Amino acid sequence: MIVKEALKFMESKEMKEHLIATSEEMRLVDWCNLVLLSRASIQDKIEALSAIGEKYQQDECCNPTVMAEFLQAGMDATRNTPESSFFVLQRKRHHHLWNKEDWRRGVIYSDLDMKSTRVIYGDLDITSTEVLTTFELAIAWIAKDYEYIEDPDRCYWWYEITRLDLLEGRLMNTFNWLVSIEGVIWLCDYVWELKFKQKYQHLERFDIFKTYREISLDSLELSNPFAYGDIITIDRRPFLEPFHVLILETGNDRKGDFPQVLLIDKDRNISFSALRHLPFTCSNTFSPLFRATRVKPDSLSAHETPLKIISEQIKQCSKLRAKIEAYYLENKGEAKPFDDDVCYSYFYYRDCTPWTPWEVILQEFGLDESNS
Repeated sequence: MIVKEALKFMESKEMKEHLIATSEEMRLVDWCNLVLLSRASIQDKIEALSAIGEKYQQDECCNPTVMAEFLQAGMDATRNTPESSFFVLQRKRHHHLWNKEDWRRGVIYSDLDMKSTRVIYGDLDITSTEVLTTFELAIAWIAKDYEYIEDPDRCYWWYEITRLDLLEGRLMNTFNWLVSIEGVIWLCDYVWELKFKQKYQHLERFDIFKTYREISLDSLELSNPFAYGDIITIDRRPFLEPFHVLILETGNDRKGDFPQVLLIDKDRNISFSALRHLPFTCSNTFSPLFRATRVKPDSLSAHETPLKIISEQIKQCSKLRAKIEAYYLENKGEAKPFDDDVCYSYFYYRDCTPWTPWEVILQEFGLDESNS
């Protein structure tokens, strides 16, 4: 079946065409998760899921109406809050997107125009802006802040709004909202530890939030149209710069054998990872499939030339593809030490196999780069 109410939330044209062509494989839960985990506004998601719930009968895996109720509960938590509650607004960006020379771990300095403090913590640049008494004031602050940020930077910032409630004599985080730089409310989540504390069930619509927590935010269980040797764009903005990966092994997420890919950093070191487990250090939000698009090898930047060479040669020799995959699965890559240079580099080297210099790969597999 094709659920038109959900199809519009897929941003990739190639993925959208593939979902239509393979619609007989799609389950109701797949279509609903496509809505729930997208970059669209919560209000758009509520309307789409409500419409799906009216049109299609729920099954043992999915209840669109409950999903819509969950999202509505998240919006309800923004209103009519106790006087003791308040909202903390933070603007965030990964620090590897900034000029390397500007960063030293642990640096804190003032942003005089915004009258706030910028803190480098881990791999995030956090600008603490305001503690506000209502959610509406937080959204209004975002609108004001948008005018302050220069255009080239806007696509790499996002906001997190946290609601704090006075519970048993102490303040506790109770709800979190993920908000775009333009003020679009993408997601709402209750703080995970509340799942295990039954005494807090009086919080807004706790049962619905508990139902939702079983969903992994970065794991759309969908088949895909890509073949081994394809080079695709991964665009998870605002959290990461767009980059390219090479499909080394195709797969179907629903079966658990999701695509395996090679990725390359700006120093031409190569690593191996599952597509859904690509290095990602903020929160596992927005599946790579939402914007996945094939690219022509000739359009790659200079440091990505190794992906083009590998693509051409594994299409000619499938055994080479298997050898490269086995090489990384056996963990033979040369691991980089964790230091400032790694932290500043293209990726945060944590969620994939060790990185191997291109020169080592060339020698190991006898690849020919003379024609590229």
